[in-house]
Amino acid sequence: MTVLLFFEWDNGRVGVGVSVHLKRNGLLFDKAILSGTCVLCGPENIREGYYCFEGEETLCPKSYYCPWTDGATPVRCPEGYFCQSGFAEPKKCGWSSYCPAGSYRVIPTWFGILIVVVIGLVVTALTLGIHYYRKWRMMRSDRYGKAHQRTTEVYNSVVQSLTGVYLQAQKMQGFTNDIRYSPVDIRFEGLTMRLKKGGKKILDDVSGLFPPGSLVAVMGPSGGGKTTFMNALSNRAPYGDVTGKIWVNGFEGNFGEYPKQLGFVPQDDIMFDRLTVYQNLYYSAMVRLPEDMPREKKLKIIEDVIQVLDLEQVRHTIVGSPGRRGISGGQKKRVNIGIELVAYPRVLFLDEPTSGLDSAASMAVTKCLARMRTLGITVVCVIHQPRYAIFRQFTHCLLLGKGGKTVYLGRTNVIQEYFTNLGFSLPPGENVADWFIDIVTGALPRCNPDGTVDRHFDAEALFEAWRDHTDRMSDPFRDGGRAPKLTHKRLNGTMTITLGSFGDSTDGDRVQSADELGERLSEILKVQCDHLLTGHDIFRLCRILEIECTIEEAQGLHRVMAAENEILTCASFAAAMYGEASEEVSILSHMVLPDCSRLKDREISSVWRQFLIFTNRNIELISIPQLFLDLSLTFMAAVIIGATVSGQSDYVLVPNNQMVGLMFFGIMVGAGALQVYGKEKLIFSRESSTGISVFAYWLSKSFVNLFDNILVTLIFTSTWYLVTTPSYHIAHGYGIFLCFTWWVTGFAHLVTVVFPTEIALLLSVIVPTQFVTMFGGVSPPVTTLKTFQLWATYFGVGIYSVELLSLAEFTSLPDNVLEIDEVLELFEELDYSTDHIPRNFLVLVFVGLAWRLLTLAWLEFMLWWGQADLRWITNKFKCRKSAVSSSSDEDIPRGVALETLPVPKEESPGVTTPGENGDGSAPSR
Repeated sequence: MTVLLFFEWDNGRVGVGVSVHLKRNGLLFDKAILSGTCVLCGPENIREGYYCFEGEETLCPKSYYCPWTDGATPVRCPEGYFCQSGFAEPKKCGWSSYCPAGSYRVIPTWFGILIVVVIGLVVTALTLGIHYYRKWRMMRSDRYGKAHQRTTEVYNSVVQSLTGVYLQAQKMQGFTNDIRYSPVDIRFEGLTMRLKKGGKKILDDVSGLFPPGSLVAVMGPSGGGKTTFMNALSNRAPYGDVTGKIWVNGFEGNFGEYPKQLGFVPQDDIMFDRLTVYQNLYYSAMVRLPEDMPREKKLKIIEDVIQVLDLEQVRHTIVGSPGRRGISGGQKKRVNIGIELVAYPRVLFLDEPTSGLDSAASMAVTKCLARMRTLGITVVCVIHQPRYAIFRQFTHCLLLGKGGKTVYLGRTNVIQEYFTNLGFSLPPGENVADWFIDIVTGALPRCNPDGTVDRHFDAEALFEAWRDHTDRMSDPFRDGGRAPKLTHKRLNGTMTITLGSFGDSTDGDRVQSADELGERLSEILKVQCDHLLTGHDIFRLCRILEIECTIEEAQGLHRVMAAENEILTCASFAAAMYGEASEEVSILSHMVLPDCSRLKDREISSVWRQFLIFTNRNIELISIPQLFLDLSLTFMAAVIIGATVSGQSDYVLVPNNQMVGLMFFGIMVGAGALQVYGKEKLIFSRESSTGISVFAYWLSKSFVNLFDNILVTLIFTSTWYLVTTPSYHIAHGYGIFLCFTWWVTGFAHLVTVVFPTEIALLLSVIVPTQFVTMFGGVSPPVTTLKTFQLWATYFGVGIYSVELLSLAEFTSLPDNVLEIDEVLELFEELDYSTDHIPRNFLVLVFVGLAWRLLTLAWLEFMLWWGQADLRWITNKFKCRKSAVSSSSDEDIPRGVALETLPVPKEESPGVTTPGENGDGSAPSR
C-alpha cells in the first residue's frame, strides 16, 4: 500500500488530500480516497490518460482509464468496454465482440465467428453457382448441337429425295454463299527476306500464284525457308526485312491491311487449356465474327466447324495440359485449326499442322484441310515429308531448297512428271514426298538422257532449271495455276464457280436445273413457285417424301433456310438445294473475288461487345478448386499471422504488427495475380494479330481481377479482424487492405506482361515485400533514411499502407491517445500525421491505376511494335489494282479469274505452271 499526500494551490489556498494506492495482481488503484494535482509532477495539471504515481505523471495502465475530470485516478474499465494503456475514457466494444469488466482488448463472440462463416458460405454458394451455370450451358450446347445435326440429316434427306444426289458432306448451315463462294487468290513476285541482324538472306526471289480455293503444301528440307516464306507472305516476320510484291485478288496489297480476313494456325497448339473444345471455338467465333451477324448464325458456324473437324465426341472435354489430361494431340491440332476456321477467314495459313502426330492423326487433319478448301478457303500450310496418301490431298505444292530458293511451284499431280523429265527416277516403293526432299538436298543422282549418271550435278542446278523453265513460259498462269475442277464462266454479268460435287448420284434421273427442281417442289406441295414456305410446309414435304421428321425439326430447318434467304419460297428453296447437289452457284462477279476495299470493310465485334465476351471467358477460366485453395490459404495465413501479432498492445508495436500482416498478405495477392496474364502471353499474341481490341482485353482482365481482389481481401480482412481484434471499424480496415491489394496486383500485372514468368514471379512477390518491410518506413524509420532509401520508400506501397493502418488504429482510440508521449515520439520518428490520410489513399489508388494503365500501354506497344516490324505502319501498301489485265481484256470483271488473264512478260511474277504446255512436262534437254 502506498499513501500519497496531495497539495492543491487554489487562489492562495493550499488543499491537502490523501490517496491510498493498492496493488492487487499487478493492477493499480482499486480505490481512490482523494485525488488532485501532483505537486511533484510540475505546476501544470496532469494530462488525460495519466495519473499521479509516487509524485510523477504516470501513464494510465491497461484495463483502466484515467479521466482528468475524476482527478486523474485510474478507474476500472466497465463491462461492455475495453481500456488500453493511456485511455482517458473507455472504448465501447463492437457488435461482434464481448468485453467483461476490466478488459483491455475485445473478445470475439460467436456472432463474429458466425459472420466469417456466412462469408465462407456466400463464397461457396458463388462458386457452386458458377459450377452449375457451366453445366447448364454445357447441356444447352449439347441440345443445340444435336438439333443442328438432326436438321442437317433432314435437309440431306430432302435433297437426296428431290435431286437424287446423296450429300456425303454435311450441310454447312452457317457457311452461306457469301462465305463459301468468295475465295481469294494470292500472287507474289520476288518475295525475299533478309534477317535484320546480320543481313543474311533466308528467302530468295520466290514468285508464283496460289489460286482461289487451293490447298497448298509448302515443303523443303530443314533450313529451306518454309516457315520464313509463310511468315513473309502472311505478314508475320518481325525478325526480317521483306521485299517483293504481293497481289490479293489482283490488287497489290498486304495481308497486314486486313488481318481479320486472315487465319493463321501456329505450329504450337496455342489455346486455353482450362476451357473445353466448344468453349475455345465459341469465344473465338463470338469475338471475331461480325457483330451484326445473328447469334443463331454464329452458333451454326461453330457447329459446322465441330462437324467438319470431327470434334463432336470431345466437344465438352477440357483441352488439357501436360499436367492435366485432356484431348489427344491430333484433336488439339484440329481445335487449333478450328479456332481460326470459326472466323471464316478467306485465307488460312498453317505452320506444320501435322507435326508430332502419327500417320492416322495426320491424315485426319489433312482431310479436314481438304474439306475446308471446298468452302472456298485458300489454305497454305508448311508440312514435313507427308506420306503419299496425305500428299495427294493437296492441290498445289511449293518446294523450296537451300537458301529459300524455288525448286518447284505448281500442281501436285504433275510434280513427279516434272522431276522425271529432269532426269530423276522414283525408286520402287519410295514415298514421293521423301523422293522430292532427297532430290532437293542432292541425295539422289541425276541421269543423263543416255542413262548415265550426271556426276557434275549439283542441287543448286535445280534453282537454275526452274528459272530457265519459267522464263520460257508464254503464260505463267495457264492451267498449272488453277485449282482442280475450278472453272470461270462469264454469263450475262454473273460469274459461275464450279468446285466439284460434294456427293455422288444415287439416281440416274437427276434434275437438270434449279427451275426444274422448283417446279417439281411446287407440284409436290401443290403451291405456286413464289409461295412463301413455312415450317408446316417443310414438315408436310417431309411427310410426303416419307422422311422421318418432327414438327420442331422442320421448323428448325425452316429457320436455317430463312436465315440464308431473305424470302424463302419454293423457287429459292429449290435453288439452294440445286446448288448443294451440283455445287454450282451463280452470283454477281464482284462477289466472287472481292477487292481489297471489300476485304477491309469486314468488322468484328465492337469494343463493348468484346469486353463482355472476354469477361465471360475470364469467368469461365476460373478454376473452382484453385479458387477454394487460394481462399483457404488466405484464411490460414490470416489466422496464423494474426495469432502471432495478437495481444501485443504496446503502441510502439502497432506499425510493426501492421507491417507483418501486410507483408504476408502482399505475398498471397502478388503470387495470385500472376495468373491474370502470365499463362496467356502466346494466346494474346495470337488474338491481337487478328484485330481484336487490346483495350477490351485489358479492361476485362482488370474487371474480373478486381472482383477476385475484393473476394480475397474480404476473406483476409474479416479473418484478420476476428483474430487480431483491432480497434478500427472493419469497413475502414477493409478499405485500406483493398487499396493495398489494388496496388500490389497492378504491379504484378505489369511485371507479368513485361518479364518472363520466372522473373515476374520473383518480382511480383519480392518487390512488394521489400516495399513493405525494408522500405516501409518502420524499420528503419523513415526519418533516418538517406536519399536513395527515402525515394524508394515513398515510391513503394509500404509506407502508405502501414501508416494508414496504424493511423486507423490510433484514431479509433480515445482522442487523448494521440497526445501520449510514446505515441508522439512514434509519430515523430515515423513521420506520421493524420493529415497524410487523404494523400495515402490517393497514392495507393492512383499508383495502382497507373500500374494497370502501364500494362495496357505495354500491351498496345507490343502490338504496335509487331505491326511496325511487319510493315503495317511504316510501309502501308495502298490498295490499288494490279497491272495484270491488258487493253484487250477490259471487259473482264476486275479481280476475277486472275490466272486466265495474260500477263506481260516483263511483269510476270514467275512461276506457277510446272509445264510449258500446261501438262507438267519440262522442256526437253
